[in-house]
Amino acid sequence: MDFLSLFILAVGLSMDAFAVAVCKGLALKKITLRHALTVGLWFGVFQALMPLLGYLLAAQFREAITAYAHWIAFGLLVLIGGNMIREAIFEKEEAETDSALSFRSMLPLAVATSIDALAVGVTFAFLDVRIVPSVTLIGVTTLILSMIGVKAGSLFGAKYEKKAEILGGVILILLGVKTLLERSYSLDQEIKQGKLTLPEAIDWAAAHGAECMELVPFAFRFDDPETGKIDENFIAAVKRRAADAGLPLVNYSVLADFCKEGEALEKEIARICHEVDIAAALGVPRMRHDVCGFRRPHKENTLKDFERWMPVMAEAAARVTAHGREVGVKTMIENHGFFANGCDRVERILNQVNDENYGLLLDTGNIVCVDEDAAVAAQALAPLTRMVHLKDFYIRTRDPGDATQFDCAGSWFRSRGGKYLRGAILAQGDLDIWAILRSLKASGYDGDIAIEFEGLEDAQYASAVSLQNARRIWNEV
Repeated sequence: MDFLSLFILAVGLSMDAFAVAVCKGLALKKITLRHALTVGLWFGVFQALMPLLGYLLAAQFREAITAYAHWIAFGLLVLIGGNMIREAIFEKEEAETDSALSFRSMLPLAVATSIDALAVGVTFAFLDVRIVPSVTLIGVTTLILSMIGVKAGSLFGAKYEKKAEILGGVILILLGVKTLLERSYSLDQEIKQGKLTLPEAIDWAAAHGAECMELVPFAFRFDDPETGKIDENFIAAVKRRAADAGLPLVNYSVLADFCKEGEALEKEIARICHEVDIAAALGVPRMRHDVCGFRRPHKENTLKDFERWMPVMAEAAARVTAHGREVGVKTMIENHGFFANGCDRVERILNQVNDENYGLLLDTGNIVCVDEDAAVAAQALAPLTRMVHLKDFYIRTRDPGDATQFDCAGSWFRSRGGKYLRGAILAQGDLDIWAILRSLKASGYDGDIAIEFEGLEDAQYASAVSLQNARRIWNEV
């Protein structure tokens, strides 16, 4: 991880400590340099120790760390904040500054503001980072910001006294509630299981050296499912988190199926146009949508069926991309599933739509779902490509057991020609990732590339390794 990425991470991790330092300053009006240094050392040392501890514990305790850290921080902050408010309201005799900075007073705050960094340390274990310089930078950054925070709080607290102490208590409680509420958002399997939130996933990607991020709302939503009202607050929070992490949001991907008629087709087009509006609100430059369902019965994936539905799919995509042009969002088809997949079929749809606002999201793994060569497809489709999904599969010609027709994210599934496929960590499966990236690079492609993992391994570990492999192989070829 480069210095800039690590520094941004350090600042992000120190924000809770900074806020609590301000609260401590609100309650302690007379602050000297020694007092500010004491607060800074408490928060800085713990902010450095927690990721180091997470790094050392790593895989053995990863699930426990990610599952319970937020609850511990919530309980400590709410308890301490409530006590501050109680003491201010009942005008308890003012404590000496040295007493307020004692071991008993500072330890719970230091733990509460740094415990989330345990999970960051776990991710460091899967990265090529020098752990001691990394945690040192995090600790020093927190120390400096905490010293600034406690002094700023002191200046305000000396003027407003009791009101300031109540405000400090309220801020601590709100910080505690924030740590708990952030656990309610979901991002696919990791967030469904409570291991990551969407904001945490953004931080995780940035910490692992990602240079862009795609949003796929399978396990979270940006609108109300009943009314369709766009959740502007959630969108603003996600955009702010991505900006703070220095991670551009480059695409928004949704499912769609235009193989319908009459009112059903019109409703589907309207739904996807609504998703375009969400993409515009997110500020992403592109949105990928399907043109047909992934789980179409195999007997309905014939060339005759394609000729029947191709004009309908293309016209619907054209209407969606026309709406996208109005709100500043380019739209894309992905070679996905077994029907609108394969070099010839995808190119025919693109030619039929014939709109500069419409392009291809090339999934280098999905092409084997229709038994075509991934490297050849990358070379053939590169001129039409606006973005790339990089993916790997295990491929077998005989039944390995545990096979289904469509479950591409948990079992073996079958290609159109009957081969058995299962998601793999990038460069550990059977696709020639070197040849695929060599084809893309030779074509002059220089756009965004997103890692897509659909295997059975731990998702955070697999994504981290896949990201490292993608960057390494791109540099090799």
